[in-house]
Amino acid sequence: GVKISRLAVASGIFPLYEIEDGERYSLNYGCMGTPVAAYLSRQKRYRHLSHAEIDEIQEKVDIDWQRLRKKFEA
Repeated sequence: GVKISRLAVASGIFPLYEIEDGERYSLNYGCMGTPVAAYLSRQKRYRHLSHAEIDEIQEKVDIDWQRLRKKFEA
């Protein structure tokens, strides 16, 4: 459980951040560049996903991180 949770954070699927006073964002633990596939491959519930679907998930995670990083800069 703990290893899977850490992979989820390291891959960027589940970012750890805080919102202070409803405005300021602070990053608790950033994406470590671990591929999303590393997280998904550890769980049998995702084994039905094709490589194309995993690539789509990776793209979405990357876009979400770009959007989130902009909030940290503000």
